[in-house]
Amino acid sequence: MSDNQLQASGVVWKRLKKILALGTIMIGSGSAVAYGLSGDKFVLTADGFVSQEKVVVASPFDARVRQVLVKPGDRVEAGDKIAVVESATLSRTLAELSSEKARLQARVAQLQGRQGVVTRLLPIAEQSATMAANYLEDMQQAKSRGLAVEKTLHDVSAHSVASSERALTLSAEQVSLDTELKGAQNALKEIETSYANLQSIYEQGILRAPVKGTIGAVVGSVGEVLAPGTSKVAQIHTGEPYVLAYLPDSYLFDVEEGQPVAVKARGQTITANIQKVLPVTEALPSEFQNPNRARMRGQLVRIELEENVNFAVDQKIEVTSCYVTGCKTGFTDVVRKIGNSVIAWANTTVHRSRISDALMKRADAQSHN
Repeated sequence: MSDNQLQASGVVWKRLKKILALGTIMIGSGSAVAYGLSGDKFVLTADGFVSQEKVVVASPFDARVRQVLVKPGDRVEAGDKIAVVESATLSRTLAELSSEKARLQARVAQLQGRQGVVTRLLPIAEQSATMAANYLEDMQQAKSRGLAVEKTLHDVSAHSVASSERALTLSAEQVSLDTELKGAQNALKEIETSYANLQSIYEQGILRAPVKGTIGAVVGSVGEVLAPGTSKVAQIHTGEPYVLAYLPDSYLFDVEEGQPVAVKARGQTITANIQKVLPVTEALPSEFQNPNRARMRGQLVRIELEENVNFAVDQKIEVTSCYVTGCKTGFTDVVRKIGNSVIAWANTTVHRSRISDALMKRADAQSHN
């Protein structure tokens, strides 16, 4: 083979290499353009954030923070002290309940004492009324025989009426005392229950963690005034973290529970599985909205994360389909790898061709010799 042929062969392979490289670039560019034009119709790309169950520690009554016992990032167990608050309203209510409880206790004791007296006097009064009635009957018989005067009969009759009235009064009072005592005892029981419940809720102003977990980024400050149920002292992140992603409505393919996906955040990509396709749609948060498009909505999917994943709660993430085994390579990575493979194949082919040309040149030179 002549030197001109070798030079022509080298030129051809150089051109071929350039054509292959250009073709790879065009394929990659075309894929990128197609992806850009199609949006997320053919390739799953969903935005979302890392979430975790959140439990708010708040005061159920008007209060002022006196002491904060935790700081952001602290790990707490259920029952641990979070803060100490003081409530003038609740303290006043407890004092009023205590005063009412004391009054009712005194009233119950008074009624029970009177009930004891009536219980002991009533049989005596009834016996006295019976005896007076019998004596009156005897005196009436004696008067009919002329053995008793009118004045004596009148006195005995008045004594009988008074004895009967006394017995009836004590009997009626006994019934009234029973009713009043039961009412006072029920009221006392309710007051005691309310007082105990309120004391249990107040617990000297100690707010405790209802669950175990990690204290969030914002905690209350000393002196802060808390409104009941609305002002939180702290927020506890509890349970296993998960991803809540907004599946685009334009995506044409079905997404199923258990489907593997790639979750990306801050340069880290992990493999995860779709745990639940939620039957709800919500508007994408403002940080995910494209200002050049109409406000978008998306169906929510919950994605289960692997254990020991170092994603922070509320961190923004991107969810993409899996293209290769391991689910760590995205769409652009696949295009890039294909292009690199084509270029490597072209380089290898050119190299082998040059070796072949050199061997043929050597063989031709030896045959001339």
